[in-house]
Amino acid sequence: MNRFNSLRTSASGVYRHSSARRAIEEIEKDRRGWLRNGIAALAISGLGLGVAGAVAATSSAHDSHGAATSVTVANSSNSADSASGAVTGRTGGSSRSAQRPALNSGAESDSTGSKSVGQPLDGTVDMSARQDAQANAKVTDTSQQDAAAEAAAAARAKALKSTANETQKLSSKLSKAGVGGTDTSGDGTAHLPVNPGQFTIAATFGEVGSWARYHTGVDFAAPIGTPIHATANGVVTNAGIGPASSWAGNYVVIKFADGEQMLFAHMESTAVTNGQKVTGGQVIGHVGMTGRAFGPHTHVELYPVGVTPGDVYSAVNPVPWFTAHGLKV
Repeated sequence: MNRFNSLRTSASGVYRHSSARRAIEEIEKDRRGWLRNGIAALAISGLGLGVAGAVAATSSAHDSHGAATSVTVANSSNSADSASGAVTGRTGGSSRSAQRPALNSGAESDSTGSKSVGQPLDGTVDMSARQDAQANAKVTDTSQQDAAAEAAAAARAKALKSTANETQKLSSKLSKAGVGGTDTSGDGTAHLPVNPGQFTIAATFGEVGSWARYHTGVDFAAPIGTPIHATANGVVTNAGIGPASSWAGNYVVIKFADGEQMLFAHMESTAVTNGQKVTGGQVIGHVGMTGRAFGPHTHVELYPVGVTPGDVYSAVNPVPWFTAHGLKV
C-alpha cells in the first residue's frame, strides 16, 4: 500500500511537471505570435499614414469636381512575416486607379457650364494643346507678293528708262528738224499735254503692280525739259509745290469751265502761277521726274467736280476726256 501511494505521488508529480512545461511552451508561442502581430500592425500602420497623406494631397482637387476618393493598399507578399491584408478607404465606391484619369484630365465644366478639357489642375501649360494650336495656326506668307511687286516696279523703271532714251532721241530729231518751236502761247483748243510724236505712254489708268492699289492716271513719258501744254482753257489752281507734292513733286492743276480739274505731276519746272488764266495749248511747264517718279514723264490725272486734286483714288480715267475732245492718246 505504501508502495502504491509512493508511485501515485511520483506519477502525480511527473504529470504536474509535464503540464507546467506545456504551459510554459504555450506562453512562449503566444509571445512570439504577439511579436509578429505587433510588427505587422506597425508596418500596416506606417503604410496607412503614407496613404492618408496622399489622399489628403489630392482630396481637395478631387472633391471640387464631385469625384469619389478611394484608396486600396495591400501589403507585400514578400514581407518578413508574410502578413496579408488590405487597408481600404472608400467614400464613393470606386478605386483610386479608376479615378486618376478623371483627376489628370482636368475640370469637366465650370459653374457656368463651359468645358475646359485637358487643362492641368496645377495651372501648368498643356503642351499638347499648345502644339496643336501652333500646328493649326495660319500664317500668311507675303514673300511672293512682295517679290512680285518689286519685280513689277523694276520692270516699270526699266521701261520708263527705255522710253526716256527713245523720246530723247526723238526730241533731238525734232529739234534738228525745227519741229516744236519755242512758242509758249496757246490757241484755245483742246491739246494733249505733250505734243504728238514727242511722248510714249508708260502707264495707263487702272494698272496694278508697283502702286499701292492701282495706277490713278496716265503717264506721258518724254525727255526732261519737254514742254507740257494746257489741255484746255482754264484757271491754274496750283503751280509748283502743293499739298500733293509728297508724290507729285512740282505740279500744275488747271480748273476747267465745267468744274473738272486736271493735274500734271513731276514737272522739272513750271511756267505759270496760281490764279493765272491759261488757254488750250499754252506751255505750263516742262517734263521732269520730281516727287515719286521712276523716270522722266508727266503723270496726268482728272478729278470730277467737287473733288480735291491729289486725292488720288478719287481720280477718274482721263482717256475718255481726251477722246471726247477729239484727242487720241
